[in-house]
Amino acid sequence: MKVLATACVCIALLMMASNVVGAASNARFAPGDQLVYEITVELQQHHTTGGTKTRDEAVESSAQGTETFTIQSIGSDGTAFAGVDASFEGSDRGVPFQSHTTSTGKVMPDGRLLIKEQLGLGISEAMTFANTTAEEIDQHPLRLGASWTTPQTTPAVLLTFARKVVGVKTYQGFTAYELQTLGSGTLRKTTDGKDAKGTIAVSGTSYYDQPNHLIIGEALRTLTVVQLPGSASKHDNYSTTMNVMLRSWTRAAPALEASPGAPAPEETPTEEPAAPQPQPSGYGPTPYATVTPRLSP
Repeated sequence: MKVLATACVCIALLMMASNVVGAASNARFAPGDQLVYEITVELQQHHTTGGTKTRDEAVESSAQGTETFTIQSIGSDGTAFAGVDASFEGSDRGVPFQSHTTSTGKVMPDGRLLIKEQLGLGISEAMTFANTTAEEIDQHPLRLGASWTTPQTTPAVLLTFARKVVGVKTYQGFTAYELQTLGSGTLRKTTDGKDAKGTIAVSGTSYYDQPNHLIIGEALRTLTVVQLPGSASKHDNYSTTMNVMLRSWTRAAPALEASPGAPAPEETPTEEPAAPQPQPSGYGPTPYATVTPRLSP
């Protein structure tokens, strides 16, 4: 488990490392706009032992639900500040769960969706991978055939991501560029500095709306295989399947103009809305190691 935890920590550091983000249009959102994203996650961990009796101990969990971003205000740089309502249900090691949380968040100028309240079972990690894609796209030319690689190295992990623009598709009226992602790497150290042997693989397809600087969807799979010390047959496999999809973008209704000569409505003092407070989710972060990154809002 320490070895897999190393994969989690090291790739978290790698994926969260970023460069300067390009600017986007300030007019894409308005207060009252609402974005609804569907997210599904499946996690599996297998502990395999060899010898005269081969054993495969499996642990599984899954989650599916929505995160709804309701835009509250727009910053001068185009950042959209939002309230976020997240509702999920699923199974954690065979135990059913339901989760409903409210939090604050942001839709950044490059399309990243940042949320203050973090959820376990791979939910926040699925959005983080989509955010990493959006951030990279904003730093590279987006046209058919464009490709780039991102080598990243720490003392514990060697990892390279290759991305390529392979098509343009229409979804709910959006024109979305289709990107393919392949990543591969090796695990070299544990969290306590001990040598480790392992491989890391990532594959996925992403859809990005360039005019609105917005992630339309992403499907991603990751696999970490770690050879346990002192055995040629014992190993741990950890795999994730993550899907993020924009279900809808509801525009705010335009304000009605007052009729000529009509009396102006009386102003009513309003209190500044308090920031939404997280509600108990009923479960904690995933207890097993993951190769997906952790998001820091």
